[in-house]
Amino acid sequence: MYWGMVNTDYPHPEDAVPIGLLDPAELVTGPTYENPSIMLGQTVKGRLQMRSQDKQFMLQLQNGWLTANWLRAGSHSLYPGSDVMLSRFKAALSKLLVFLEQQKLGSFIGTMWDVTYIDHFPRETVWSAYSDLPGVVPGLLGPACTNEAQFESVHATWGLKLLNIPGRLNVTLTSARQNVDAVEILQFRSIARGPIADSSENAIVDQLSLGKKALVDTFKAVTSPNARSYWEGS
Repeated sequence: MYWGMVNTDYPHPEDAVPIGLLDPAELVTGPTYENPSIMLGQTVKGRLQMRSQDKQFMLQLQNGWLTANWLRAGSHSLYPGSDVMLSRFKAALSKLLVFLEQQKLGSFIGTMWDVTYIDHFPRETVWSAYSDLPGVVPGLLGPACTNEAQFESVHATWGLKLLNIPGRLNVTLTSARQNVDAVEILQFRSIARGPIADSSENAIVDQLSLGKKALVDTFKAVTSPNARSYWEGS
């Protein structure tokens, strides 16, 4: 079992519902649009989540998907940096390749890489009222009000095409609360994804690094100086 190879670093396993996988072709050709539909049926758990002893790191493994996550364990938990996360992912991928070989499960062929950042701007940090939001993300939002209406909340997604590597970048801006009694936050979620042309470990790590650079550069391009200063200090 794969968990037996990583349980020293991730001793707390549990099952979860699988992540819905994307069609890698859309990362090159662009998104497709379908009519809304409802699917009924039994939900089967098939995603292994493995948490570290301090509950700050998690690996997730399912058929067709391997991720390394940082979990904010408390308000004073500090993000360790992309180099640490990339190192953890590379170690997990190396052990997965050994596992596949030992179990004679076939060769690994990568189809898609994915880098996700989630940033929070609590109310009374760089914004107080929703009419302030265009000043927080001027590259995304225009005027916040008219003579007849003004922002009360926000939930919007922008789709961008990566210019220097094949792939897409989605930015989602959402009003949220971390729990019922918590202060309201503006959540800035950015996801970069692209097709994997070379399934070697080093090539995948290089693509993840380029995806991370696209996320950071886009964040800096669409946010205000005050928002960037808060982000760099948070």
